[in-house]
Amino acid sequence: SNAHAGDPYKIDTLFMYMANMSWNSSMNPGGVMEMLTDTDENGDYVIPRIIYSDAYSSEMVAYADLILPDTTYLER
Repeated sequence: SNAHAGDPYKIDTLFMYMANMSWNSSMNPGGVMEMLTDTDENGDYVIPRIIYSDAYSSEMVAYADLILPDTTYLER
């Protein structure tokens, strides 16, 4: 929610690594989906770029601009 609100400052890229915090921690999936797809008055996304890295496909994959696959600890 801070990235969407621009608090303490606006971001140009949200990078999430091995954390599906949008769904697991927020307990507000509808609000999260809204924040990830929200646009400003110019029609640009409030969060312009999302990079997601994980060993598993999760809900965040659908919203990511770039997906970086990772390995599990057993694969390493």
